[in-house]
Amino acid sequence: MHKTYIRLCKKIPSLIIINSKLPSCINCQFFIKDKTNYPYDDLPNDKENGKCKLYGEKHIVTGEIEYLHALYCRKDSQLCGKNGTNYTEKEISIQSLGNISPIYCGLPGPNHTDG
Repeated sequence: MHKTYIRLCKKIPSLIIINSKLPSCINCQFFIKDKTNYPYDDLPNDKENGKCKLYGEKHIVTGEIEYLHALYCRKDSQLCGKNGTNYTEKEISIQSLGNISPIYCGLPGPNHTDG
């Protein structure tokens, strides 16, 4: 007589990351990084203080534009909203890469000679 064993496996819940498929403002061309006068001010905090170039108000006397916080824009469906209606991915330029050697970009270095 054969005994049959059934192995009961405990199902491991899969990770669920809310909003993982939505675009992040920090990768949008309209995102303005938080600028502070560090070390005299707090550390820059893009999460709380990053702004959006698309939404703001011009001061009628000084002409200075006060941009809205990106988080506020994403929470308001009349603005960019949760889905990032006006999100436009940044274009990366060679200049924005800073002091990265051309070798990393697959380009010949300044002292390269053919042959």
